[in-house]
Amino acid sequence: MSDQLQPSAMLAAPFAWTSGGTDLAMTFASGTSPVNVTVASGTYRVLLSPAASDLLAVLNAAIASALSTASRSETITFAMNAAGLVTITASAAVTMSALHSGTLGALLGFTSGIAGSFTTRTADRMPRHVALLCGQASAPWAPTREMAVEMAAGGTTYGVMGTQETHETDAVFAFIPDEPGITSDALTPWAPTKANLSTVGSHTGVWSVRDMLRLAIGQTWTFAHDYQAVRTSSTERFDYVTVHHDTIRAPRITRSIPDVIRYTTWTAKLVRVSPYTGVRA
Repeated sequence: MSDQLQPSAMLAAPFAWTSGGTDLAMTFASGTSPVNVTVASGTYRVLLSPAASDLLAVLNAAIASALSTASRSETITFAMNAAGLVTITASAAVTMSALHSGTLGALLGFTSGIAGSFTTRTADRMPRHVALLCGQASAPWAPTREMAVEMAAGGTTYGVMGTQETHETDAVFAFIPDEPGITSDALTPWAPTKANLSTVGSHTGVWSVRDMLRLAIGQTWTFAHDYQAVRTSSTERFDYVTVHHDTIRAPRITRSIPDVIRYTTWTAKLVRVSPYTGVRA
């Protein structure tokens, strides 16, 4: 395929973040400098979460607070672009020379160092704990709930019904690159590099769908079927989902293009759980 594929869907998994004290150091040419930023320890997702548990929103709030405390007027914002990469936009030149070597930079995809100052910067790879995918086709959400129901001889039903409802769908994602670097597409690969196959879920390389699934037991993910709309809106809704145990145990995958060893199609059974949907506000 000649054109680079862009993400249309996003899955985000929760992860535990432990602050290192100074998680981001920002240096300026004049005035109070450096300005050190601390991101409070907690459980976060990237982007697809209410502001209090979205790592990007919490980071931006911590930066604004640190700049205000230092009596600086600059604004610095971390966001995600159309290609699924984290970007930094600053109203004035700033240096973050250690970003690539710290835990925060690694999590957000900044792996190469930039010694000089900048006003815009884009990550080298997609964040960890997310999957950015395309080629999706999903069945309608089918409601299910526990019940014991029988039918009497006259055709009347009787029984008891549980109060907890879930919704299930088979979501199909096509054209997932088999592994990092095999295509130029801006998509999360199906698997990590071959060197990281023995450390799926814990390695420091490019994150993959298989890394997500390795950690999926007990997790509630968030799912945006329209990533491009959700990333630019605080009111566009996303879904809260768990991954069905059959999908974790034995993922259903096929070739997106028969006989072409490059792209994988993944059919994922997702279960929408209470509170069912949310927004980034």
